[in-house]
Amino acid sequence: MNCPICGSAVAAHLLICPVCGCPLTGTLSSGGDALPAGALLRHGQFRLEGELGQGGFGITYLARDQTLHRQVAIKELFLSDWKRNQQAVQQPGKLSDAEFQDIKTKFLAEARVLAGFNDPSIVRVYDQFSENNTAYLVMEYLQGETLEERLTRELTLPAADVVSFAERVLAGLRLLHRQGLLHRDIKPGNIFLEDTGRVVLIDFGSARAFQAGKTTAMTQHLTPGYAPLEQYAAQGKVGPPSDLYSLGATMYHALKGQMPPAASQLALGTALPALPAGTPAALAQVIRSAMKVRMDERPQSVDEFLNGLTKPPPAPRPPALPPPAPPQFPGSKPALDYLKFMRLTPTQLQERLTSGAIQVSALPPEVRRHLVTMGWLDAQGRLTFQYNSPPAPPAPPPAPVRPPRPSPAPAPPPPVPLPALPEPADIRQLWTAIVQVPRPGQAPLNVPVLSPVKPVNARSGCGTAGGVVALVVLAALILPFAGFIGTGVLFVIALAVLFGSAAGGPGKALPAVAALDLRISQLQARFQTVPLGQAEFDTLYQELERIHQVMQAPADLVRQRQREARQTLLTQYLDAELRRYPLEPGTVSGIGVQRVKSLQQHGIRTAYDVTESRLQQVSGFGEKITRDLLAWRRGLERHVETTMQRLPDDLQVTQRAANELWALREQLAQGEQALQQVLVNAAAERDQAQRDLNAAVQQRETLNQ
Repeated sequence: MNCPICGSAVAAHLLICPVCGCPLTGTLSSGGDALPAGALLRHGQFRLEGELGQGGFGITYLARDQTLHRQVAIKELFLSDWKRNQQAVQQPGKLSDAEFQDIKTKFLAEARVLAGFNDPSIVRVYDQFSENNTAYLVMEYLQGETLEERLTRELTLPAADVVSFAERVLAGLRLLHRQGLLHRDIKPGNIFLEDTGRVVLIDFGSARAFQAGKTTAMTQHLTPGYAPLEQYAAQGKVGPPSDLYSLGATMYHALKGQMPPAASQLALGTALPALPAGTPAALAQVIRSAMKVRMDERPQSVDEFLNGLTKPPPAPRPPALPPPAPPQFPGSKPALDYLKFMRLTPTQLQERLTSGAIQVSALPPEVRRHLVTMGWLDAQGRLTFQYNSPPAPPAPPPAPVRPPRPSPAPAPPPPVPLPALPEPADIRQLWTAIVQVPRPGQAPLNVPVLSPVKPVNARSGCGTAGGVVALVVLAALILPFAGFIGTGVLFVIALAVLFGSAAGGPGKALPAVAALDLRISQLQARFQTVPLGQAEFDTLYQELERIHQVMQAPADLVRQRQREARQTLLTQYLDAELRRYPLEPGTVSGIGVQRVKSLQQHGIRTAYDVTESRLQQVSGFGEKITRDLLAWRRGLERHVETTMQRLPDDLQVTQRAANELWALREQLAQGEQALQQVLVNAAAERDQAQRDLNAAVQQRETLNQ
C-alpha cells in the first residue's frame, strides 16, 4: 500500500508511515463506496451527477438541485471502514448506537457552524438532512481547483500569491476564532481557489469549539506536516495558534515546493529547511514564527499574524534592455496613423494631451508637424486648445541609457511582456457615462373619461311596444273588410315590424363598444405594471457590468489565459508521457502474463489507459490490484510533473487575450448608446400605444352615441 500523504510504499502490517509519520488507519475509502451517478436524495430533490472527492470524514458529490435548478456540492458522512447495503450505510459493528448517532450529530454540527457565516472566505452551506442511515450537507459548488492541485501543477507560487491567499484565509479564521471555533485541518487540499479569484476555506469536518488556556478532549485528527504538535494528543491545550501553525506550514509548502517536516520531527530536533533564496525576509520570519513547536512562541491571534505579514517587494527585474526604436508614421496623414496605432479617438487624444497623460514632446516628430498643420499645436509646439493654461515647460532630456552589467550566469528568459491594454482612466470614463443613463421609468397611458354605455333595451323596447299597438289598431280597422289572404299579409307585415324594431337602434352597437372597452383596458394595464423596456435594459446593464469588472484588472485576464494555455499543454504533455510507460508483467504485485493479456484485451496497454472506469470492466481483479495499478499511475504522474520543465508564456496566447480585452472595451464604449436606444425604443412603443388607445377611444365614443 502507499501512504496517502507522501505516497511512499508502506508494508501492509504497519499502522504508521515510517517516512512522514501519517497514521494509516482512517485513510480514504475506495471509489466503489460512492453512490452512483443518477442516485436521488431527499425525495428526488437532488440528483447526483458524479463524485468530486473523498476525505477522512466523507464523500463529496456534484449534484443538481432539481427544485431550484442549480448545481450544488453534497457531502455525505461516510468513514473509511463503513459499508453500504445498496444506498443505505451499515452501522459499523465496533460502534454502539450512541456512538454512531454521536458521529452523525457532530457531522451535522458542521452545517450549523458554516451556516452562521456569510463571508466569501468560508464555503456557504445551504441545507442539511439525514437519509440512508447517514447525514448530508448541501453546499455551494465551487469551480476552480484546490491549492494542492495548483501546487501539483506549478510546484511553487510567487511570494505575492502566497501572501494574497494567506490574507483571505486569515479573514475566514478571524471569524471562526471570534466564535470560539478552530478549523483544525488547514492544508493545501482545504484551500480552494475559485476561477473568479476568490479564495475559500473548505472542509470543516474537524472544526471544534475550544476554550482558551484550558485542556480540551478532542477527536485526534491530523495531517502530518501541517498539524501542530498539540493536535497529536487526544487531550491538549489548543487555540488560534494551532490553526496559525497549519497556515504557516501551508505557506511554507507553497514557497518551498514540498511539505515541511512533521511537528513530531521538529520537536525531536529536525531543523526546518530554509526557504528559497529571494523569499522576502518579513514573510520568511512570520512563517518560521508560526511554525514554532511551542504554542506560546507562535503568533497568538490572526491580527498578530497579519502584523508580521507584509506585502513582499517586487522581484528584482532583469537588467534593462535598450529601448526599442519609436514607431514611425511616414504616410501622408501621420496623425491619423498615430491614432490607429494608439487605439484612440481624436477626442481621447485631446483629453490626454490636455491632462498631461501624453506629453507633446513624446509624440513622433512627423505627428507633431501634422498637428501644427491641423491647428492643434502652435509653432512652439504648445496646445492651442489650452487657452487658460500656461505653456508647458520643456520636457527634460532623456537620461542616458547605461549598458547592462554582465551577469555571472545567464538569466532565465523573461516572461512575455504584456501588450498595450486599455487604460483604467479610459474604462472609468466609459463606465461613468453608462451609470448616468437613467433606468426606464413608469409612463402610464393617458386615458380620457369615457361616457357610460347606454342601456341596450331602452329604445328597442319602446319600438316593440309601439309596433304591437299599431298592429292592434290596424287589425281593428282592416279586419272587417279583409279576407283570409289579407289577414295573412297583415301578419307578415307585423312580424317584419317587430323584428326590425328589435334589431335596430343602439343595441346593435353594444358588442363593439364592449370589445373596445376591453382593448382600452388591456393597453392601459400594460403600462401600469413593469416599466416598458426594463427587462431588456437590466439584461444589457448586467452584461456591461460584468465587462466592467473584467476591465478593472485587464492583466488578470491575460494571465488567466496564459495559465489556461499552459494547463492545456501540460495535460497534452502528461498524456503523451504516460503512453510511454507500457503495462508489463511485474509492474505491480499480482500482475502476471495472463493478467496483462486480459488487460490488453480491454485496451489497457499503457499507464495512460489505467483508469478506474476501465479497470472496473475487467473481471477477476480484486480491489488490491486495482488500487495498486491506480497508485502506479499516480506515481508516474507525480514523476512526470516533477521532472518536466516549466512552460514559458506564449506570445500568441497573450496577444489573443489582449485582443479579447480590446473587443470588450469596444462593447463597453457602445454601452451608453445601446442603453439609450432601449429607452428610445420604449418611448416609441409607448407613443404608438397612446395613438392606438386614442383611436380606440374615439371609435368607442362614436359607437356609443
